[in-house]
Amino acid sequence: MDSFQEKPCTDPEILRRLSYIKYLFQIALDQSSKPEPLGSFSILTFHDSVEMFLQLSAEYLGAKKSENIQFIKYWDVINAKLPVKQELSHQREMDKFNRARINLKHYGNLIPKDDIQGHKIVVTNFFQINTHTIFGLEFESISLLHAISSKKVKDILSEAIEFVSSNKKRDALVKIAYAYEILFREYNANHEPSSHFRMRPDDILHMSIGDKIDYSVSRKLYNLANAVIQSEVKIHEINLNINLLRLGIDTEKHTKFKKLTPHINIFTDWKYEPYFTRRADLEDHEIQFCFDYVIECALLFQSRLDKS
Repeated sequence: MDSFQEKPCTDPEILRRLSYIKYLFQIALDQSSKPEPLGSFSILTFHDSVEMFLQLSAEYLGAKKSENIQFIKYWDVINAKLPVKQELSHQREMDKFNRARINLKHYGNLIPKDDIQGHKIVVTNFFQINTHTIFGLEFESISLLHAISSKKVKDILSEAIEFVSSNKKRDALVKIAYAYEILFREYNANHEPSSHFRMRPDDILHMSIGDKIDYSVSRKLYNLANAVIQSEVKIHEINLNINLLRLGIDTEKHTKFKKLTPHINIFTDWKYEPYFTRRADLEDHEIQFCFDYVIECALLFQSRLDKS
């Protein structure tokens, strides 16, 4: 379906609100994959994202609506503002989806897994078609970058997007990891000390005993040093997870992100050096995960700062 807009919407406030809608939609996608009965609650989040989209669309078009407008009535007020032969799609499917939400929220009727997947497809198609119809934009092109307040982090992630577009995945991954480190520094929470400055057992052994002490004694000292360092690593991991949980960050996502991305050494002049300890030839979905994770952390930090 064509858009009635001659040009795509470029209003920063509209783009920001669309990015929040997409973020909510992505949360619902994650929820929908959870086992029953937890997956049922994705319906509530999907519905919230759709309702926010309808409200924004009505405002953008200047459509008049009552303060307590019913969900399905949005189609009437929005379609009244669209040109002939253009309309907001999926009215019938969304009516069925809304009834499923009502049955869950007000009557406690859990939704079968197959129905959840069906509703997920409907909502996805709704956004793909109607984002173009109303705003002249492709839903996939809406970036949560618009919701990030840090200009430095936003600029770095924009560079990462350019590298992905040029199929320079390694460079994109470095930029994403760099943005993550900058994000934490800006938030004053450097939870991940540099592995380059942690002594290895061999370093401690060499510094402690040199080359003149008996090998058996050296080996005992080596083993002791190794045990001490392993204990330090475990304590660090525990403290890290506590801090991440305190910040509202998913520890499993953090672990996955650190496994996929290079370590970044940042110097005093903000120059940086990536240090790859694992493969850098990631799949597209892995790079997308890393990108989305940094944005999710940025939004969490912004939310905490807004409340402070």
